[in-house]
Amino acid sequence: MIRARWKRLLLTTAIVGFCSAFGLFAGGRPPTAEAAAAPVPAELVGAWDLVTLQATGQSAESTGGLGLTLTFAADGKVSGSGGCNSFGGTATTDSQGRLQLPDLVSTLRGCDGSISEREARYFGNLREARGYTLAGVTLRLGFDQQGRQLVFQRAGGGGANPGLPNTGAGGLSTEAPLAGFGLLIGASALLGAVTLVQRRLRRLS
Repeated sequence: MIRARWKRLLLTTAIVGFCSAFGLFAGGRPPTAEAAAAPVPAELVGAWDLVTLQATGQSAESTGGLGLTLTFAADGKVSGSGGCNSFGGTATTDSQGRLQLPDLVSTLRGCDGSISEREARYFGNLREARGYTLAGVTLRLGFDQQGRQLVFQRAGGGGANPGLPNTGAGGLSTEAPLAGFGLLIGASALLGAVTLVQRRLRRLS
């Protein structure tokens, strides 16, 4: 009877340890595809002018002075202009904690052909950007794919048009690191508990 009781204890320990290993009981949780609302870091708050735009499969184009803008508010709201239409939305984070702007909406004003095409490239890149890097007055949004760029300069900040390679770095959330920490702690707890119960079973046999 005692041995059966210890076997049940071993099974319970394994179940609890398995859950802990996935961060459910260790202060974290596995990353999900759902976006989380993200207050904008203070370093991004304010107005930015787009100076370099590069869409997939196209060369980089200089856009300084063409009225393509992006403005971050402290509460996560974003707004701006594509050179013809204005847009707005909310900054969020993806499952890896990176800044993203996936749900932007714009006005539907008719524009000149070349302006409309450039605006479409800008809006498309904005919706697919992931993360950012910031160096002085230069903001660069990142992408999972190479050969894409959105480079901004802080409005009124001056400076030369940057020609740096796209790094795709940058992020906000600590949720993903917490999930990884939970996995490590849970796995360690599971291993220690199973070893202890096995020793007790050997003593009883």
